[in-house]
Amino acid sequence: MICLHRIRGDELWINPDLIVFAEQTAHDTVVTLADDNRVSVCEPVQEIASAVMQFRASVLAAAENLATIFTHAQRSATGVRHHGSV
Repeated sequence: MICLHRIRGDELWINPDLIVFAEQTAHDTVVTLADDNRVSVCEPVQEIASAVMQFRASVLAAAENLATIFTHAQRSATGVRHHGSV
């Protein structure tokens, strides 16, 4: 989820996978979601795009971390040792 802010300042958490597009207007940014709902937020389009990229990068990093943890746990459970292991 990414955190955006409504015009009056309230936080709004959005699943970035539901964002279809964002349009900059003179006063705000309108985010259109997959279900065709529209939300007006304070953040400019570039900031929303950056938040989405950071979110997706964090998901990939977490997946890689979990893969490493599970691989290590499986090796430990089967007694497989690699070069440099104790």
